[in-house]
Amino acid sequence: MRRTARRKENSISVIKILVLALTLANLNWAAATFRGDPAGKSDSAAPLQEAIDALAAQGGGTLVIPKGTYAMSTRRPTTHPCKFTNILVPSNVTLEGEPDTQLLQTTSGRASVPGCSFVENSVVGVGLASGFQTIVFQRGTLYDAHPVTANDATVTATRASEASNFKVGDYIGVYSAKSGDVIPSEFTTVASVNPTTGVIGLAVHLARTFPAAYIANVTKQAVKNVHLKNLTLQGAVPFEAQEGFNISLENCDLRYDATAGGVNIVTGFVINTVRGFRMSGGSVGPATGSSLVGTELPQRNSADVTFEGVTFTGTSVGTGEFGIHWRFAGCRFWLTNAGATVGFAFQGWDMLAVGNDIHATGYTSPGGSCVTDFAGGVEHLALFGGVRFLGNAIYCDNSGSGNPAVKSYLPGTQWSDNHIENRPGTVGAHLYGDNFVFSGNYVNVSYVSWAILAESQLSGTDAGVIANNFVIGSGNAVHGVDFPSGVSKRGGYTITGNTFTGFTGQGVNTAVLKTSHPGTVVTHNFGSPDFPVDSGRK
Repeated sequence: MRRTARRKENSISVIKILVLALTLANLNWAAATFRGDPAGKSDSAAPLQEAIDALAAQGGGTLVIPKGTYAMSTRRPTTHPCKFTNILVPSNVTLEGEPDTQLLQTTSGRASVPGCSFVENSVVGVGLASGFQTIVFQRGTLYDAHPVTANDATVTATRASEASNFKVGDYIGVYSAKSGDVIPSEFTTVASVNPTTGVIGLAVHLARTFPAAYIANVTKQAVKNVHLKNLTLQGAVPFEAQEGFNISLENCDLRYDATAGGVNIVTGFVINTVRGFRMSGGSVGPATGSSLVGTELPQRNSADVTFEGVTFTGTSVGTGEFGIHWRFAGCRFWLTNAGATVGFAFQGWDMLAVGNDIHATGYTSPGGSCVTDFAGGVEHLALFGGVRFLGNAIYCDNSGSGNPAVKSYLPGTQWSDNHIENRPGTVGAHLYGDNFVFSGNYVNVSYVSWAILAESQLSGTDAGVIANNFVIGSGNAVHGVDFPSGVSKRGGYTITGNTFTGFTGQGVNTAVLKTSHPGTVVTHNFGSPDFPVDSGRK
């Protein structure tokens, strides 16, 4: 009996192993049938798309692309007449290249459309064929909802019965308006539904307040769970993703090809309305021999965005219109564009740049800077805030224009423990926003009238903290901290614990403080001419 039972047990194990092997073989079938040309002599876009589609038809999986350079010489249209992509990746698919695998967009892999003011040719697009390149999230059925407040974990349909249009696991959009080009909105997953009360629970609490709110079910239009690994993508727009959840790039190099010219949009990538985007390792920059262009980072309400250990090379890098919960960690920026306005613009809600190396040259236009927390749109200031720059190395050369290395507009922005090194004629920090914190930074300037200028412009109050910074001046640099003269404002700053050295004037320009900013507290600052140790209220 025991032997028989053991034989049955062994037979069952063998069957299980065979089923598992057949399942794995079936999942790898698409990869096994990919017949691209690794020498890049013939088109590989069509067979690669066939393999991806076959994998997606099985429910998804990983497609391994053997080492080689594959020519993307055919293109597929999208729902937009002026936009095309070589490869379209749908939900639940991972593309993984073996080392030194490249997808190279050729001239015939791009479209040229008469009458289009621009043409957007992408190497890899991530989205659904039924809606890719047409904004659909905010074009569907929007239901009225009660106003929402930051940190709400629910949204309530005005007509309770309309909550039945959602079920647990669906993707939901919460909007601040029913029409507009880019509507401030947030996207998450439905955690619960009560059709009696109209209350819909959200998997992630809302970050912002909408005095008027509307909701839409975007499940059918969303792409999800797409990952790219170990690939070099080169073309007019190497990578594009639209309206999705959980998309990542790992050790991928995105090479934009500025020789595309004409009416082609050329940028590192374009990403619209994605929640959960991550790029780790790899780079974004020009193809060999190409000139530099700007890079559009995820835009249109993209949330939970992380860049870690990525190298960016170009004229500028800017964040999306209404980004939420972004993180840049350990990235390197090599930015240059004489005459432009901003190198790295980092605006949004709850944004963190930590431990990055930012090297920027140029940006000589009036009002320019190498790094800023605000790229424009004063009417939407209430949607921005909680921006932090921590422990970054910032090197700025604004070509003697007098523009600052960093410019702070948004209320409450924190600049802490950064190393700000400047070429002659470039000032250190221009602090416009209320309630900023500028602390623990190393600032080195020369041939300027000031290193740090505190000048609130967005309200009638000046308020902020300048503390524990080490500020060096040379080449007839005049003041460590200065203020606009002839502008009297109530409130005041707190300036304490700073060390100033090498300035021909004062560490803190107290003459202006006495007449223009009477509420400012200046205490325990060290090391400037005729201002060796100061304390008290000036």
